[in-house]
Amino acid sequence: MAKKKKKDSKRVGYPLSPDILGKIGELNDFTPAFDKFKPEGSWENKYRIWVCHGYIKSSNKNCGMLRVIKTAGNSPGFFSLTIRQEIVHYEGIVLRTDVDLKCINDYLATPIEWELSNRFFGPDKKEKPELDSNVKGIIGNDTIEIKSINHSFKHKIINKTTSDFCLFEAIQRRALKKEQSEQFDILEGMSLLKENHYLVYRGLETFKINNKQTELHHFHQIGQGVLPYNYWLDSNHRLVLVQTGSRVYILDEDADKKVKEYEKKMRITYNRNRRRYDEEK
Repeated sequence: MAKKKKKDSKRVGYPLSPDILGKIGELNDFTPAFDKFKPEGSWENKYRIWVCHGYIKSSNKNCGMLRVIKTAGNSPGFFSLTIRQEIVHYEGIVLRTDVDLKCINDYLATPIEWELSNRFFGPDKKEKPELDSNVKGIIGNDTIEIKSINHSFKHKIINKTTSDFCLFEAIQRRALKKEQSEQFDILEGMSLLKENHYLVYRGLETFKINNKQTELHHFHQIGQGVLPYNYWLDSNHRLVLVQTGSRVYILDEDADKKVKEYEKKMRITYNRNRRRYDEEK
């Protein structure tokens, strides 16, 4: 019997900076700066969601995709964001989140109204409607109101409010100045309020990616209830990398394809486990 190949168990041992991601090999298809990118205009960014399980060459996964589409409005004071996020869970169960937002064109891309839907798809690719959810939200002058079929949430506004999705847009318009932002709150997943956050510009940093010296602008976010976020922008202010804990968002035009490959592997795992279960009955 052939010996089972031993997994490489060398640990990462360092925070997931662009340098470390390059050494792991996750930036081999890193997209160079796109000269025509204008953060204040209309654009689309697609990110591969990659998760590190602590090792350099094993157990890491392309488990999701995030697409952010900005549509600049006719009025300079507002714009629209369209979000699609797909997360592949064990055995090929997929959670698809779609959000349509109207935002104020301020430094936080403050959302003033939105509609969110969550859809689950099983290993057979069929939707599980009993797990679906739909949420509507409004931010008024002094309150945040979020409604679903079975739940209603109201919260008095204390600080300016944004969301984790909105910051993917807003960070690209931030001034490159080493000063702390005023305090703000975020709606995680457009639903859960996390208070007292700050955003700081750390400066221009140089990394070796694909044997080339690459300069990226670094922003750092801290606050209550979430792990710190690190954002890296290229020379055109395009957001190319976001890291929080073991999760990294990597700008990647082929994100859909790579995540589908992982989804296929998870469905193979499901079918194999199902056969084993049936045989043991």
